[in-house]
Amino acid sequence: MRYFLAIFAVLVLTVVAILGFRGSEFRKPPLYIFPDMEWQAKLRPQKDNGFFMNGRTSQLPPHGTIPRSHAIQTVNGPVLAHENAPVITGMVSGTTNFVAYNQLPITAELLKRGQQRFTINCTPCHGALGMATGSRKRSARWRWSRTCTTRGSSR
Repeated sequence: MRYFLAIFAVLVLTVVAILGFRGSEFRKPPLYIFPDMEWQAKLRPQKDNGFFMNGRTSQLPPHGTIPRSHAIQTVNGPVLAHENAPVITGMVSGTTNFVAYNQLPITAELLKRGQQRFTINCTPCHGALGMATGSRKRSARWRWSRTCTTRGSSR
């Protein structure tokens, strides 16, 4: 163990000597091992940009975006999107239990949106009937576990 600590200390000192402390002032620029976040292309707010047709960097949100300041109407009253409420988290407040019933009013619009989300997110793996017969199953290199089958199936 004594040799391990000595070797570890030498390695740490070598790394610090080569790369230096982040944020310190040096005469030479630092060595970036993963420069992706430091030098990424980004849009500055309120600046001109040729990427968008209107030439502005700041754009209006896409149609259908739900702002965080608007309340979601539930059976129990309005709830803001950033609150720790069961309709947002799916959990009963203050516990680790899941909610027993859906707190949103069931409308045709809500059912259509749920079907759209299932088609986009679940159907590729689980198939249209939820029986793990989607197109991804044929291309997967691993076997489906029993957790991917539906509840109550006879398998």
